[in-house]
Amino acid sequence: YDPSEKMLQIAKRKDRKNEIRFIEGFCENMPFEDSCFNFATITFGIRNTKSLNQSLSEIRRILKKDGILMIMEFSKTDNPLVKNIYHIYLNYIIPFIGSLFGKYDEYKYLATSIDAFYTMNEMNVILESKGFDIIRNIQYNFGLVTVYVVKLKP
Repeated sequence: YDPSEKMLQIAKRKDRKNEIRFIEGFCENMPFEDSCFNFATITFGIRNTKSLNQSLSEIRRILKKDGILMIMEFSKTDNPLVKNIYHIYLNYIIPFIGSLFGKYDEYKYLATSIDAFYTMNEMNVILESKGFDIIRNIQYNFGLVTVYVVKLKP
C-alpha cells in the first residue's frame, strides 16, 4: 500500500512470484476492514503523510487487537554536536548532491521534512496519544533514525 505509483511499480518488479497485491492510496484512508491486520509497517514515510494523526488513527483502525506497528523514520536528536553537524549535512550537503543530479528540489524537500519532524521522545508521546503502547525504540546513526515498535493499547 503506497501513494506513489512509481514506488509500487518498483515493488511489483521485485515480486517475482506475483504473490503480493499492491494498492495505490494514502495512509489516511485505507480501503480495509476494521481489525484485519496483525502487523503494519511504514518506512521513511510517516513524516510525508498528509496528516500524521489521521494516519495513525487509520493504522490503529485496521490493526487487530494485539496488532503491532513498526515505524522506521528519521528523527531529530537532542545531542548538540550531532544536531549541528547533521543540520549542515541536511541543509547544505544533501541539497548540493541533489543539484548534481538535477534534483535539488527533491533533496531540499527531504532535508526540510526531516528537519521538521520529531525527536524520538516527541514521537513516542504522539504514538501514545493515538492509542499505542511503546514496546521499544531502536536508534541508529546517533539517534538520527529510530525504529518505533508499538502495539495497540488494550
